[in-house]
Amino acid sequence: MLFPEEEKIIVEETRSNGQTVVEERSLVDTVYSLKDEVQGLKQEEQRARKELEKVVRRVLKSMDDPTWDETNL
Repeated sequence: MLFPEEEKIIVEETRSNGQTVVEERSLVDTVYSLKDEVQGLKQEEQRARKELEKVVRRVLKSMDDPTWDETNL
C-alpha cells in the first residue's frame, strides 16, 4: 500500500536568481506546488491575452482603415 504523504521525490528547481536547488519533497507537497504554479500560469496567460487584445485594437484603430472596426474581431 502506498501513502502519498510518505512517498518522497527529489525536485530540482531553478530560482529566479539562477541558483539551482535540489530538495526532497513529498508527493502531496509537489502536487500542491504544481497546482499553484499552473493556476499562476493561467492567470498570467489571461492577463497577456487581454493586453494583446488592447494592443491589436489600438493598432487597428490607428490604421484608420474604414474596412476594419471592432465588429471584425
